[in-house]
Amino acid sequence: MKTIKQLYDSSTAFQRLKPIYDGLQKIKFEKPRAKYKAEHEAELNQFYAVRRKLTEEFPDGKVDIKKALPVRQRIF
Repeated sequence: MKTIKQLYDSSTAFQRLKPIYDGLQKIKFEKPRAKYKAEHEAELNQFYAVRRKLTEEFPDGKVDIKKALPVRQRIF
């Protein structure tokens, strides 16, 4: 049950932080990229940690929290 909640929270954080990561990927030049990284360092570190956790649970890259949610709701 705790694992399901953590996966759900990780998925939510991933969706919230993905635009920041995408913004970094769009910057091709080194100096503006370093500046963006410095400005968003905390968010990017959190994104990388969440991505690692989700990749461990869903190695194929398809995060399907909807399958986990009915199980969580049945427990309560």
